[in-house]
Amino acid sequence: VGYGSWFEHVQEFWEHRTDNVLFLKYDMHRDLVTMVEQLARFLGVSCDKAQLESLIEHCHQLVDQCCNAEALPVGRGRVGLWKDIFTVSMNEKFDLVYKQKMGKCDLTFDFYL
Repeated sequence: VGYGSWFEHVQEFWEHRTDNVLFLKYDMHRDLVTMVEQLARFLGVSCDKAQLESLIEHCHQLVDQCCNAEALPVGRGRVGLWKDIFTVSMNEKFDLVYKQKMGKCDLTFDFYL
């Protein structure tokens, strides 16, 4: 990250997760409805069922546009792209560094969505 360690940055914000900080992760690809409901609660916005469904559809359209846009970087918002890029050795090194840097933090990520 251009401003310092990603590990430190994330852990510093994670320590304030109960102080009006919302963490959204790529888990949203698994359950976008729950993520949008969580975001609405966090922002203090109420949505009826029709508004929620419309918002979810719009989010899906945005994801589709991002994944198909030629102007975006290589990843294009695709979850799991690392599996196409990392060698076994690179993955082992990442796992080691991640465990060293994040071992004491209870924030978890699902790297296999």
